Order: sequence, then C-alpha cells, then structure tokens
Amino acid sequence: MLFGCCFLFIWAVGFCVLIKHLLLPYACHAMQAGCIALEANGYAATVRQPLGRGFLMGRGCYFKIIFYSKYLFRYIFNYFYKMVKDFDALDLTKQYTYADYLTWRFKERVELFKGWVMKMSPAPSSLHQRISMHISYRFMGYLNKSSCSVYSAPFDVRLDALKSSKNNAVTTVVQPDICIICDEKKVDIKGCKGAPDLIVEIVSKGNTKKELENKFELYQENGVREYWIVFQNDETINVFDLVNGAFKFRKTYSNDSIIPVGIFENFEINLADVF
Repeated sequence: MLFGCCFLFIWAVGFCVLIKHLLLPYACHAMQAGCIALEANGYAATVRQPLGRGFLMGRGCYFKIIFYSKYLFRYIFNYFYKMVKDFDALDLTKQYTYADYLTWRFKERVELFKGWVMKMSPAPSSLHQRISMHISYRFMGYLNKSSCSVYSAPFDVRLDALKSSKNNAVTTVVQPDICIICDEKKVDIKGCKGAPDLIVEIVSKGNTKKELENKFELYQENGVREYWIVFQNDETINVFDLVNGAFKFRKTYSNDSIIPVGIFENFEINLADVF
C-alpha cells in the first residue's frame, strides 16, 4: 500500500513537471505565434491589450494562459468569420477602412480612396509589365547600395497610416505600379505606412480620368516628393515635383529623352531603354 502511494505521488510530481516544462511552454509559444499572426493582419492590438506584456514573458504565461485564451480564440474566430469572399457583397455607397480591407478575400483588386472602394483594372498587359520591369530595374541598379528600396505592385501603401496606427482609422490604401521608399521605418510586413518618396503610375486603358485625378490629389496631399505618370501607348512620361506642398509640372519626356530623377543627385534614366 505504501509503495503504491509513493508510486502515485512520484508519478503525479513527474506529470506536473512535464506539464510545466514541456506542455505549457509550447502552449505559450503557440499563443504568442497566434498574436503575431493576428498582428500581421491588424488584429493583435486588440488581443494584446487585455493580455498585457506579462503574457508573452516567462512565468506569467502559465497563470494567464487559461484565463486570457478566450480573447485570442474570440479574435481568431472573428477574423475568419468576417472574411468577405465576394466583391458584390461590398456596399459601394459606404466608406470602408483598412481594417475592412484586410478581411477582403475576393479575386478583384481594389484600392481605398479616403474610404471609397475603387476597383482596379484587370491584370496588366505585357507592355505594361515590360515598362514596369525596365523602370524598376534601373532604379534597383542605382539604389543597390543605398538605404532606399524599390517596390512594385501589388504592394499596399497606406498613405494616411502615419496619422494613426489603428487600422480602423486608415482610409486610403493604394497600389502604385512602382514606388521608391527611402525611410526604412515606413516599411512593415503589410507594406508602406505613409507616402513613398517617388511613385510611378503606368496608365492603361482601364484607368479612368477620375482615378488619375484622385490619385494625383492623394499623392500631393500626402507628400509624395516626385510623381511620374507613364503613358505606355504614347511612350511618354509626365513628371511632377512637389514644391511647397503642391505638385509642379516639370516636363513631358518622350521615348528618346533622358529623365533626371529629382529626388536623387546625378541619376538619370534613358527612356530609350524603357520603351
């Protein structure tokens, strides 16, 4: 009898040690990974607030994991439950935020202009893609050893994200064909927060005049330093420089011209290599 009691006691202690040192740490790491995943999709701020810093640190996890797990599971459920998989389910008379944008899983590509949904044109043509590649290639060659980086669509730029860190306060999300970003702090896992230094938009048949006007105003309002509008069929590029908070038209460059890049010194792009 005594031997049996001792055996049960030793087994119980061993089981507790196993739970503490093996199972609970894995559970804590799993929930931490869940928080990181939600953070990438804009939900972790809500999860971390009730959990507190102690949740992700050592012993605090053991005591909080059961009580606080309901918050994580609730937001994981909400995240998947709120997914919108059909573009027609959107109310185009309503304004949306970046928090809404993150829940959209339909095939159509869209942008947000101050909360209004703007449907993008279908997949770019081969000419569009070739021009984009040639321009990006030349920027990448020049910026290879600098702190600036080149990004091509699809790449989300949350123009007004610097005004608020909350996803439900961000209402403008665009996908420029090419953007140059020199402030590394603006780049995160979700794209760019704030205005890039230079933006290139390649005009296709699907682009409307209103869309171009809206983007021009948005880029100007949010401080894009240089803006190129590429007309692929005409093989010309209109260049605008930001001067005292407003875009100033510099020049229209044709396919045999050389464009000086205004935000950099001693850097030019020969359009004969682009078109």
